Amino acid sequence: MKNTKSVIASTEIEFGNNLITISITEGSVWEKGTAKRHYYNVESSKANPLSSFYLLELGTTRDFTTTVDGLCFGYAFGFCESHKKKEAVTKAVQDLASQLAKRRVITNILQRLDN
Repeated sequence: MKNTKSVIASTEIEFGNNLITISITEGSVWEKGTAKRHYYNVESSKANPLSSFYLLELGTTRDFTTTVDGLCFGYAFGFCESHKKKEAVTKAVQDLASQLAKRRVITNILQRLDN
């Protein structure tokens, strides 16, 4: 069953011989002790190259990470059997993280304008 939540970021990558779209929607917040993560639901048009993607708000992770505008995002690969596919997914993660960082900046500006 497809997720009916609104897509908040998406990107296209070349994955093998296919062009696939990876999209994310709002997910859930996980907290334990001094760790806090904001998980996003990940969907792709084919295969499943990215199994998890989240904003690391507090704590550390053993997953792969990328930092954009001071925000640290964690992620885990899904079905990626080659270095070339992993590189493509890593670029997709950086693009998704960049979109979310920009969205967060815009949201913060709008909140300040409302006050």
